[in-house]
Parts: sequence; structure tokens; C-alpha cells
Amino acid sequence: MIQSLISKLSIDRTPVACALLLVGIWLVFFLRLGTPPLFDWDEGAFSEATREMLASGDWISITLNGSPRYDKPVLIHWLQAASVSLLGS
Repeated sequence: MIQSLISKLSIDRTPVACALLLVGIWLVFFLRLGTPPLFDWDEGAFSEATREMLASGDWISITLNGSPRYDKPVLIHWLQAASVSLLGS
């Protein structure tokens, strides 16, 4: 009786493992396809403008790569600068 249980347990599980792996890969890559991204595309621009503001010491005129950046309110840059000043870069 024990031998029959052992022989049933020792069947080849490679196809099942491959199928589960493929389903897992499919879920990871295709489940959220077409949904909005997790982060905004201009988050790096906010951080760089805040870094330039801290480097220049000009807390009023926000620039990005030397050109003025007036499309967003200055408060977000002030809050980021305060965070960087308190916590470090």
C-alpha cells in the first residue's frame, strides 16, 4: 500500500510546473496592460527643478536645465526642498 502511494507521488510534475510558471509570467506582464502608469512621466522634472532651486538658492524662480519652469505652482518645489533639506539628498 505504501509503495503504491509513493509511486503515485513520484509522477512527473514538469508539465504542471511549466504551466504554472507560464501563467505566473502572463499575470505579471499582461494583467495591467493598458492601465495608467504607476508614476507620472514628469516626476524626474520636479526633482531636477527642486535640485536646481537648492543649488542656486533662488526659491522664487524655478528653472529646469536653466530654462524657466512656470507651468506648476512653486509650493510643490518648496515642499520637496524642505524634505531634502531635512532628510538629505
